[in-house]
Amino acid sequence: MALWSCGDALAPADLTGSYDLARVNGTPPPGSVAAAEPSCAIGFEQGRVDIFTLDSRSWFVLQSWRRLTCPGFGGSGSEYDPLGLGGVFTLRGRTLLITVADTPADTLRLEATAFGDGLRVVLPEGFFGLAAPATLFFGPRRDLPLRSAP
Repeated sequence: MALWSCGDALAPADLTGSYDLARVNGTPPPGSVAAAEPSCAIGFEQGRVDIFTLDSRSWFVLQSWRRLTCPGFGGSGSEYDPLGLGGVFTLRGRTLLITVADTPADTLRLEATAFGDGLRVVLPEGFFGLAAPATLFFGPRRDLPLRSAP
């Protein structure tokens, strides 16, 4: 596992790997954040980021299982919802500038920061019902699983 120090110049190949969700706003999963809907919460149960290069482009894929809990909507008011984002990124220093395609409103732009052997991803307010930005920490980096050709 590579540990990156602050002065290291990074290339996309340095980040290639898989990173599991380790913290949600500083606490281990499942971590809850406030939802835009009053009295509701969004819990991030598990997640993963994969980074790889394909056809000379650098790709970022985030997958997570979220639980939306709204006690006021009868019963437990809880449902699971998968979150999947994919897009290309460029590096500016230690920051990944991610362009996510096929999002509801428009093309979404996210930023992630490489630190140690992990990543910090900030989801913006309003994104999939968030009442405030949510900071997700992923790591440590692992090799991507190998896939066999069809």
